[in-house]
Amino acid sequence: MSQAREKLLLASKRLVADWQQLKELWRDQACQQFEQAYMVQIQSEVQACLMAMEIAQQALSAALVDTADRMGQ
Repeated sequence: MSQAREKLLLASKRLVADWQQLKELWRDQACQQFEQAYMVQIQSEVQACLMAMEIAQQALSAALVDTADRMGQ
């Protein structure tokens, strides 16, 4: 899961960087509307996904430790 999290993080960073470059060329009301309608939402959802993936990874790691402990008893 950590590889998937890293891929999402890198893709998100690239998207933000590309968006910043595009905004330098596209400076009108449509740009602002697009940013508010899509980019802000995407960034928020990506952050929520990254946090959820981290929590899931921690839960899986804890379960593996617990299972290993039970198997060792």
